[in-house]
Amino acid sequence: MNAVSSYISSKRKVIGLTQQQIAEKLNVSFQAVSKWENGTTFPNTELLTDLSDLLGVTVDEMLRGKDSDNSGLTYSKAGVDIHFTDAIKREMNNSISTEHPRVLNGLCPLSIFWFDYTKDIVKNHVVSINYNEYPNEFRKDEYKGRSMLVKKINMLPVECIVRGYLAGSAWLEYIKTGCICEIQLPGGLRESQKFETPLFTTSIKAEIGQHDENVSFEKACDILGRDLAEKVKNKSIELYHKCADYALSKGIIIADTKFEFGLDENDELILGDEIFTPDSSRFCPLDKYEAGRVQDSFDKQFLRDWLKENGYISLAPPNLPENIIKITKYKYLDAYRILTGKQLDC
Repeated sequence: MNAVSSYISSKRKVIGLTQQQIAEKLNVSFQAVSKWENGTTFPNTELLTDLSDLLGVTVDEMLRGKDSDNSGLTYSKAGVDIHFTDAIKREMNNSISTEHPRVLNGLCPLSIFWFDYTKDIVKNHVVSINYNEYPNEFRKDEYKGRSMLVKKINMLPVECIVRGYLAGSAWLEYIKTGCICEIQLPGGLRESQKFETPLFTTSIKAEIGQHDENVSFEKACDILGRDLAEKVKNKSIELYHKCADYALSKGIIIADTKFEFGLDENDELILGDEIFTPDSSRFCPLDKYEAGRVQDSFDKQFLRDWLKENGYISLAPPNLPENIIKITKYKYLDAYRILTGKQLDC
C-alpha cells in the first residue's frame, strides 16, 4: 500500500462504503478497487474523476493524499506517471503551499540533476520534465518546476537509507542502544562523527500520520528476497559514494540520504521518487562541520527544529512566520545553487 492508495481506502471508510459498493457505483470489478487500495494499480483518467466525486474530494486532494514522509504523489496514464515533488509535509504547514507555492521548488530540479548524474549506476523513472508533454489536465503553471513525467513502476515496500555520518535519529538510537537498526557500533562515537564505511539501513513505510519503521537488513531480505535486497543495498551505497564525493567537492556534506526503488514491467530495478534533495537527505556545510554537535544544515531540519522549539510536535501551527518561510526557502535554493552552479527563479 502506498500513500495515495491509503488515502483512497481511508476516504472510502469515512463515507461508509465497502469496496464492493465502490465497484458497483463505478461499474468496475471488486478486484479493481482492491488493487487501487493496495497500491497495485491506479484509476485511469475517467475513473480518477469519478472516484474523486464519489469520495467527496477533488482530484488534487486525492493526489495529495500522502503520508508525512513521502514527498511524491503519482497520477497514472498510459504506462507513465506524473510525479509531483512537493516538500510540504505534515510538519510543513499548508501556509507554505498556499501562500508561497514556489518556496520549495528546488526539489524537483535538484532531483533531475542527480537522476542525470547517476544514470550510469542505475536506471531511473524520469521520462520528461517538460510539462507540455503532460496530460492536458496537468498542463498548468502550478506544476512548472515541481513535477516530472515518470515511468510507471511497482515501488518496493522497503526504503533504503545510507548514513555517512552519525546524525539525527541514528544518533538518538545510538546513545540509547549502541546500535542502529540492530547494527552494533563501537562505543564512544560522537554526534555527527563520520563513519569509516557508510552504513546501510532499511525501513518500511508506515500508515498515514505514522513514522516509518526501521527494520534490520535480514527483515528486508525476508520482504524482498535476499538477491533483490543485496542489489538495492549495493546500488544505494554506490549512489551515495558518487554523489557524496561530488557534493563534498562543492562544499556540502551529505550526512545521510534515502532512496526508493521499484521494478518495471520487466522486473528491472528502477530508481524512483526523489534523490539527494534537502527533503530526502541531510545536507551540512563542509566549512562549518565539527564532530560532537548538531550541524548547520541546508535541509528541512531547520524547520523541524523551529516547530519542536515552539511546541508543534504532532500538530502544524496555524501559520508559519514569514521569516521562517524565507529562511527555509533560502536554505533549499542555496543548496541547489551550490550543487548545480545554477540559480532558480522562485
